[in-house]
Amino acid sequence: MSEAALTSPVTATIRARSPQLRNSELTVARFILENPREVVGLTVNELAAAVGLSRATVIRAAKRFGFSGYQQLRIGLAQEVGRSPLGPGEHTGPYGDLLSTIGRSVEDLRSAGSLLDAATVDRATELIAHAGNVFVVGCGLSGPVADDLAMRLSALGIAVSRTVDPLAQQIAAFSLPPGSVCVAVSGSGRNSATLAVVRAVREREVPVVLITTSEESPTSRSADLVLLVALPGMSDPTGITEITRLPLYLLGQALAGAVGHLVPDRGVAEKVAATVNAFAVQP
Repeated sequence: MSEAALTSPVTATIRARSPQLRNSELTVARFILENPREVVGLTVNELAAAVGLSRATVIRAAKRFGFSGYQQLRIGLAQEVGRSPLGPGEHTGPYGDLLSTIGRSVEDLRSAGSLLDAATVDRATELIAHAGNVFVVGCGLSGPVADDLAMRLSALGIAVSRTVDPLAQQIAAFSLPPGSVCVAVSGSGRNSATLAVVRAVREREVPVVLITTSEESPTSRSADLVLLVALPGMSDPTGITEITRLPLYLLGQALAGAVGHLVPDRGVAEKVAATVNAFAVQP
């Protein structure tokens, strides 16, 4: 059993590994994620029957999730759901849907950092805090997350460069000054525009810190350091309405906070506060 599976909620671990699963294994993963409480009470044969697959396939899927076998997966799942709410409340209709979504999001955020590695976080914060320039990259659904992170780092007095246009990002990547660090945000790790920028950055021998939900993706393999976020739902880059980016936002906020403890006082805090207050509507 992997260290991630030992220390992380079962569902978070399955979600992180789902992009690398075969179709049959993905079927098992989806059933577990959609019916965690029911699966706790199922034997391996019963689960196999429920998903219409063989017993061997279910066992193989459990091992692909990072467990020694189905029994160990079920024990971990029982411990996890024991800490989770029972499900949507008594409300129905749009109001009930809204409350249900908020409730799931709160629970999802609890496991957002469960797949992070301490040594990787320490190294990433050191690189960012002492960089001469931080080049923040992000496209598509991850673009707003990158915008938020860039603003937070700028507020610390760090020199940050950020452009929204994918082509402009690639062009900028070829002229990064020495001492730069690239921080890329890609939920799926499969956005072709972000991957192209990361590869261009690597040609400049600039280190890349990637914030992502997939530990095995083209962009993850191209990065120097990967900050792995536990993202609820399957990591489907087309899931515009179903897939939340809240855990990515949360990690960006937390990362900026951690970097802030390492950045020497550059006398910008009061200027930032004054600038923000200037935008506030006065009574």
